[in-house]
Amino acid sequence: MLRLFRSRLRPAFMANFLGGGLPTGATFTRGSAGTHYGADGVLQTVSNNLPRFDVDGTTLAARGLLMEGAATNLFLQSENLSAADWNQTTGTTVSTNVIAAPDGNTTADKIVEDNTTGSHVRGQVVTTSPNQTLTFTTFAKAAEDNLLRLSMANHASSGNLVGAFFDLTGNGSVTATQNVGNGTGASASITKLPNGWYRCSLSGKPDTSGTQVRANHWLVSTGTTTTYTGVTGSGLHVWGAQLEATGFHTSYIATTTATATRQADRLDVALPSAHNTARGTLVIETDMPTLTGYTTDRAIAALFGDANNMMRFAHVGSNHEVRVTESSVAILTDTTAFAAGVHRAALAYQAGSYRSAQDGATVVSASGAGLTPQNAYHIGHVNNTQPLFGWVRRVTYYPSALPNATLQGLTRL
Repeated sequence: MLRLFRSRLRPAFMANFLGGGLPTGATFTRGSAGTHYGADGVLQTVSNNLPRFDVDGTTLAARGLLMEGAATNLFLQSENLSAADWNQTTGTTVSTNVIAAPDGNTTADKIVEDNTTGSHVRGQVVTTSPNQTLTFTTFAKAAEDNLLRLSMANHASSGNLVGAFFDLTGNGSVTATQNVGNGTGASASITKLPNGWYRCSLSGKPDTSGTQVRANHWLVSTGTTTTYTGVTGSGLHVWGAQLEATGFHTSYIATTTATATRQADRLDVALPSAHNTARGTLVIETDMPTLTGYTTDRAIAALFGDANNMMRFAHVGSNHEVRVTESSVAILTDTTAFAAGVHRAALAYQAGSYRSAQDGATVVSASGAGLTPQNAYHIGHVNNTQPLFGWVRRVTYYPSALPNATLQGLTRL
């Protein structure tokens, strides 16, 4: 009996993305280059159709396979703040290519204040849709100055804006956010990176109207003071500015004379020879960030038959969800409240009987006719829809329907 139990716990398929590498039978596609942090925290660029095995930029711990939907950087000249596109300028000049950027190349600029009394700003005007939530992200590093403000304003009515202040010392901090005039929903984050760099991000809706947004980098003297007498030559370093028409930021997308789009990641894995259509257990582990304002389902993985028949692990609304669909009918729906970070779930099936567990919680069960057909594992998407915008850490398949206690044990955090 013990030998039989151990054989049930021997996976027939295991993709451990924390260690890098794709499993046998995998097909990965992405119609553009993409970026991620390498093992040393330095930003890497990989070519079309190559996976991105990412690390936490602060701790350098492995995060797994980065899977994102398509996204566009609306800024021009994202790495050259001396370019004519960055023409919203008051009290500053730009020294170009003065230090190593987060990708290791000497392409980072310095915003330098002059000795006038007033604001010290470098920005760009971008055409957007009215009433649009946006996210402005930039890499920044202290020099003589260590405080930065980011703002997004209606270009035609600059009293309507969202903003945030950042301290570029220690672990980095967001010291204040602003909703001014019609500006709403301001939120901000900062991520500490190697070599004194930080990635600063501001999200919000600058106005209810207007089709142009002015996105500015501000030098700050103390606290939230942006009007002051500058010191000639003082400033801070910036690189890799990004503006996205979403409520959250994604991985960095470089631009020059035109906007650029990173295409969606897609990973499909052919069913292994040991896959059992009559019974089995799927276990997933993921790392998912909160995506403000994003309402589309985010698929972690699926045992995919067709659009009407599948076993799917996903983030839906405010929940993690395990769902079995047969002939477009939801047979099992197991939900637990979403929490950003690492999440585990398991689903066992046998002869039309389904049992699931999430994060070690109580098992949920339901009965149906049995899932047919079963064609492939889809990872980070379902049929090229519902992109994850997160990290897949592990996907494991056992060729038997594991007992409830084992489902709970395998998913316990």
